[in-house]
Amino acid sequence: KALEENGIGRPSTYAEILATIQRREYVTRYEKRFKPTELGTVVCDMLVQGFDDLINEQYTAGMEKLLDQIAEGNADRLKEMKAFWKSLKKDLATAGKTIKALKGEGEKTEEKCPQCADGILFTKWGSYGNFLSCGNYTDCK
Repeated sequence: KALEENGIGRPSTYAEILATIQRREYVTRYEKRFKPTELGTVVCDMLVQGFDDLINEQYTAGMEKLLDQIAEGNADRLKEMKAFWKSLKKDLATAGKTIKALKGEGEKTEEKCPQCADGILFTKWGSYGNFLSCGNYTDCK
């Protein structure tokens, strides 16, 4: 309903959009509603952080109108693609500097490692979400 109200997509594409975000585990269905997963929230935050001009309803609706104009022959495809690429290239360069990497050192906590009692625990991101890791890894597992 929100997609339709914002002029995004077509009724024939809505089912595929919803299937894709479920398949990629960005959302789950809960009591007939979609609920974002931790992965979905992290991915969304990262995309907004690096591509805030592209990740919004107004941009998407405007792009769909422009694509319709190209399909109808009322806009120059190559001119519009060059403009899009120029903007995307700039965004990619900025995103490479601003998006915080999920993997790596992680965020330091104030807790000591319960196994070695020497290391400090870090919150890190893995394939299955956040987890705690000892700062003395690989000596301490």
